[in-house]
Amino acid sequence: MIIQDITRLTGWLVFCYFTKRRFHRCMNERISEEKNFNTKMKFAKAVLRNDYAIMNAEEALYDFVGKNSASFFYKLIHPDYEQEFLSVCQSMKPGEKYSVITMLRDKDEYYHPVDIHISRSKPMQDGDWVYLLDIYGLDMIELSYLDNQQKLDKYRTFMGIAGLVYMEYWPATKRIVFYNYVVQKACVLVECGIDEWHENAVKYGINRGSNLAEIEQWYENMASVANQFSCVVKTGFLNSNHVPETLEVNARFISKHNMDVLVGVIHRKDITDDDIPYYLTPAGKDAATNLLNKRALIEYTNDKLSCADNKSMYMILIDIDDFKIINDTHGHLMGDKAILILSETITEALDGRGIAGRFGGDEFFILTEELSGEQQLRLFLKAMLAKLRLNQANKLPGIRYTLSMGIAKHPEDGKTFNDLFMIADKALYIAKDKGKNRYIIYRPELHDSIDVVGRQTETGIYPIYIKTLKNVMRELLVDGSENIGRILGNVKEAFGLGAIAVHYGERFEHDIYAGECPESIRDITFMLDESYRKLLAGENVLVMNNLNGVLRRDTSAYNMLLQADCQSYINIMLPDTEHPKFVAAFYIFGTKHKWSSTEENYITMIAEAVYLAVCGKSDKNRPIGQNVLIETAFSP
Repeated sequence: MIIQDITRLTGWLVFCYFTKRRFHRCMNERISEEKNFNTKMKFAKAVLRNDYAIMNAEEALYDFVGKNSASFFYKLIHPDYEQEFLSVCQSMKPGEKYSVITMLRDKDEYYHPVDIHISRSKPMQDGDWVYLLDIYGLDMIELSYLDNQQKLDKYRTFMGIAGLVYMEYWPATKRIVFYNYVVQKACVLVECGIDEWHENAVKYGINRGSNLAEIEQWYENMASVANQFSCVVKTGFLNSNHVPETLEVNARFISKHNMDVLVGVIHRKDITDDDIPYYLTPAGKDAATNLLNKRALIEYTNDKLSCADNKSMYMILIDIDDFKIINDTHGHLMGDKAILILSETITEALDGRGIAGRFGGDEFFILTEELSGEQQLRLFLKAMLAKLRLNQANKLPGIRYTLSMGIAKHPEDGKTFNDLFMIADKALYIAKDKGKNRYIIYRPELHDSIDVVGRQTETGIYPIYIKTLKNVMRELLVDGSENIGRILGNVKEAFGLGAIAVHYGERFEHDIYAGECPESIRDITFMLDESYRKLLAGENVLVMNNLNGVLRRDTSAYNMLLQADCQSYINIMLPDTEHPKFVAAFYIFGTKHKWSSTEENYITMIAEAVYLAVCGKSDKNRPIGQNVLIETAFSP
């Protein structure tokens, strides 16, 4: 019995030993295969025809996918990612580069993650395009990347809040990216290989004798995958003008593995606002919502449209329905909270697929950049409204409000900010006229015949004649100052104003009036006093919804305006200097009026056009702010 037990035990031990050896042998073979795969697919190049057929490729790619694989590259991509790859290729312009992380099929029908860097060549003699692909295998970093995606998201979110420059360096691909955040949307400043970045950092540096060492130390820390480092460098590679600026860099790996990503925060010490776009500066943020303000929105949109060609984008104007009732019923603090909740909702729903901002008051603006068609647009709007209802229930109990939205599409409805804004604004007020709580996507066949749009105000509805406004702008250009009085009279009627007053000349020796302007405000001396100029806060446009806003800052001006029974007005001074030579005032008497951002835009455009007409187009001190809008409106 004992002998039998010993025999059985010995047999079991022999079986376990050979089983273990076979297991280790299989594992070693598997590891060896993976190492070979990683070696083969670390990098490969390919050239595609404009129909995405493979024209040429390096041997490493053919070894991976098999030489008898599909001749069309997109057929090698996982079906879930195929459309994304094709969309990127179709939207590219010559000279642009894109990076797409996708799944590529190998010869054994398995899919592996790859990072594909795509560029589009110049046309060949027959007019066709070719696509140049740099393909990086990502199997080595797939797991660590997934483990740290949440950490990356946290870093990126923080950068969006802080408004700093954010850096990512991926050792596996030797790719480095610098981001500047525009309201939680990453704006890529620089994206290239580490060696190209190093060359530019040196090229656009200053005082190379003393500064080269710092640049080289930064490069060495990156290339050697230092766990963490800090340095101060002066170079101009981060800004478009290549103006040398002092950069304070703090970087570290966000995980324990060298195959992960190095992240860094960069403080720009001495760069000026003139060297970077306004929308990337802290001044471009709306203080209440942290979204872009009106000026930043206009500049950002103009920059995007200038290089958009025929890329599909949607401009969405949003207005809170009956917002005044919220303020009157629940107080201004609750009104401010409603504004904040809407801004948060828009940001959540947009999720990096465009840019959002606040035009002023309860009016918001969205420019989508990653919605491919109307179906996606409708899904986005549906999701945003659902999020809004949820946020209202959780954060604003007892208060519900709806939205009216007007939407214009680029390039079908226009290719300039002004053209798209006019269409979206028209669609917005069609939505208001149809009963609010809806969105209108502008369609020429349905809406071109609608020339009069009702504007809801505190005092009722008055018409804005959009085509009349265009005619007014063109008359100012053609006739100059000859018919200013008649033209301003048309503007007064179109906007339902009480009076318009224009004062110009070196000593304001010239006056033009439309409507009955009371004597107490015909003398504009009070508008030139320092106390009154502070109301403009460094801008050239003052929008006053409530005269009480003047009382708190300038008692003398308040008394003069009160005597004239002026409750609301827009005041514009040009040029924007300490000594303006043109002052225009657009008055409403007897009642308070909440100026919309649309009214402010149009009236500012008119004032600047009048300035050009009466002071001469050759004036070197051209007005600022809405010049782009004016020039576009003047175009035939």
